[in-house]
Amino acid sequence: MTHPGLAEITERLTRHGFRLHRSWPRGPERLLLDLQPTDGGEPIAGQWFATPQRAAAVAAATPGATMIGEFVLQPGGADRRLPTVAARLAVAGTRLIGHRPERRAVIREPDGSFTKFVRPDRWSRLLATARLAEALPLATPRLLAADPTAASITAAALPGRTLTDLLSDSAAVDACRAAGRTLAALHRIDPRSAAFRDLAEHDLRAEQAVTDTWLRQAREHRAPLRPIDGVTGTSSPEPVEGRARSHPPAPSNFGAPGRHRRSQPAAPVDPSPALVDGTDALNNSVTELSPHPPGSATELPPHPANPATELPPHPANPATELPPHPANPAELTLIHRDLHDGQLLIDDDGRAGLLDFDLLAIGDPALDLANLITHLELRAAQGLLSDPVPLVATVLAGYDPTPAITSRLPTYRALTHQRLAAVYAFRPTSSQT
Repeated sequence: MTHPGLAEITERLTRHGFRLHRSWPRGPERLLLDLQPTDGGEPIAGQWFATPQRAAAVAAATPGATMIGEFVLQPGGADRRLPTVAARLAVAGTRLIGHRPERRAVIREPDGSFTKFVRPDRWSRLLATARLAEALPLATPRLLAADPTAASITAAALPGRTLTDLLSDSAAVDACRAAGRTLAALHRIDPRSAAFRDLAEHDLRAEQAVTDTWLRQAREHRAPLRPIDGVTGTSSPEPVEGRARSHPPAPSNFGAPGRHRRSQPAAPVDPSPALVDGTDALNNSVTELSPHPPGSATELPPHPANPATELPPHPANPATELPPHPANPAELTLIHRDLHDGQLLIDDDGRAGLLDFDLLAIGDPALDLANLITHLELRAAQGLLSDPVPLVATVLAGYDPTPAITSRLPTYRALTHQRLAAVYAFRPTSSQT
């Protein structure tokens, strides 16, 4: 049976009065949706199913959801897998920042903190990674509370503006230098510490598998692939989870851990913003987090100084096969894995903080650096800055990569170009950072 492609699904949504902002594939017969009513109403989450029967079953099992054709509409945080989100939004002063149906949601609390909700089977991992991030010798979100009943964690907001917001500002150069320095500091932390023993290892093969999954799903949904220099929308890349376009931008803050084994190349990486916020209004089942034991993050050894070399251009064909170019095991570090300009906050003193550690892993530091660089190139294609070259050079100057890391950047840049081409294929009308 042939299912409609993304273009036809988008057209059907238009006929129903919705503009598709972005979508996430969950196999060939399902899409998670971020929708904007064409009449200018509040953004709404939803799902598309290949068969109306399945859509009807999901709608019937989701309190507050409605169904139109093969689409399930989930306003106000309605979600059968995240049942506490809608109830939390009933509290005065709360605001839904992002909602990926049946996966995660982020709420801004009345006190300015953020709460992230996940499925119950993902909560322990989310909490563990958030605690690791909080203990890093960097500016990261401070955990305020964790609620196992609601499968949520709350964290304080980090001060500052996102690097995205500063790209066209006079402070862009200093902000990019600070971003490079902060990323280098993350990579200098010794990954052999006992605190990180359960983190997954994410190598070049795993990153290729993630990219291949995105490309395959783009083909399955007949989503048109374009090089990122042809991308016209300006939503944040995979998404910063606490900065979902559906609602006013608001940086968010956390992540979730893995096991110290090779990461599994299954579903595509969802970059999403980590979230946080504690508030006295949280119900009594919320447990206060005890301070993270000191000493879990080791003192940073000095990073060898090396001039940043000029980067060769990325492959013109975003689907070219990549040559194997693995890092030496001794070069593996802590890596963010979802680093882009929306995950970096620059405070009033010019220091950079990091958000969203959901994908924290042990891997090649060139992956993070290439991801950030390629997103700056994407921002230029989106019209958020005129020329990425000076800012890329400034990031590299702040980071000061070794020759070995620099030599691996082209491979990871090519992978990032491929992945973003597929990610943005599912965002036909995105229009806000």
